[in-house]
Amino acid sequence: MKKLLITENIRTIIEKGESLLSRKDIKIFTALSGEELIEIHLIEDVDLIIASIGFITGGDEDICPYLKGIRNDDRYKKVSILTICENDKSAIEKSYDCGANTFVTKPVDISALILKIIKLINIAERIHLRVIVNVLVEARFNGRSFYANSENISVTGMLFETNDDVENGTKVTCKFHLGKDLITTNGNIVRAEKRDSGKYFYGVEFIELDASTKEKIEKFIRSSAGN
Repeated sequence: MKKLLITENIRTIIEKGESLLSRKDIKIFTALSGEELIEIHLIEDVDLIIASIGFITGGDEDICPYLKGIRNDDRYKKVSILTICENDKSAIEKSYDCGANTFVTKPVDISALILKIIKLINIAERIHLRVIVNVLVEARFNGRSFYANSENISVTGMLFETNDDVENGTKVTCKFHLGKDLITTNGNIVRAEKRDSGKYFYGVEFIELDASTKEKIEKFIRSSAGN
């Protein structure tokens, strides 16, 4: 079980990372002040603290001194610290001065934030989990469309079968439904073979996958896999 400790003012940001919050191997604590941040960490010995630079405690105190106190105390110093800050030099410098291992600038890219969290707490990202799915895929390349039947899907790509001959390396736009969600994403054909049936089998690697679409695919995979 990995433990995350966050400041109250970033909870709405963290909640956007639904795939992270739903994991059974992660527990999240929320601190309303710098003092509570230290108290929770002392009791729970958390693995990662996520705080927004400029978070005010007690009306006029910055969170930074508390983070520095944690970083400089032998009882706490093994914890990783990730800060969220404005996208300017002084804010980034302050993040490091507070003892942060790394930072994410505003506006926050949820996918980038989750990847940094995964790296800092050393948990496996669910990029290899693949589930069977039978959906009709509308694919488009070079101005023409073709239809395919999918075989399985992961957060990084999908496999499908079609009558159309498409070259390996071709960039395609795929459109399909996962439950009630309509998914539209670009991808590269990274695997191609002709089967005995005469149909073509393709592996597509998703590219330029935005955070919202990734969340929808992850949600479908979790539901299908029973996680």
